[in-house]
Amino acid sequence: MALQVPLARFGTSTAAARNLFIPLSVTFAPGGITTALAATGESVTATLLLTAAAAVFTLAEMLHATISWELALALALDTAQGAYLGGHHRPGGRGHLQARSSP
Repeated sequence: MALQVPLARFGTSTAAARNLFIPLSVTFAPGGITTALAATGESVTATLLLTAAAAVFTLAEMLHATISWELALALALDTAQGAYLGGHHRPGGRGHLQARSSP
């Protein structure tokens, strides 16, 4: 929770959100590598590596939420922004919203 507001400040515009795609990728990669390394170690090592991976993936998901929230708002019609943001985190929400916004 302590990082959500500071990280959200990086996505204050569509251009800023778009510029976060490379840092997002760079953040996801160490999480995946750390998860893979966890399979090669002892129990304690694996536990530490998986804990580190969970922390890295959590940070990456916060960046992803910032990007997707801003882009959903930017892509929505002016009269449909509430519907886009209201359904933003529902399972299958993006496809449902795309179908409803098509003329």
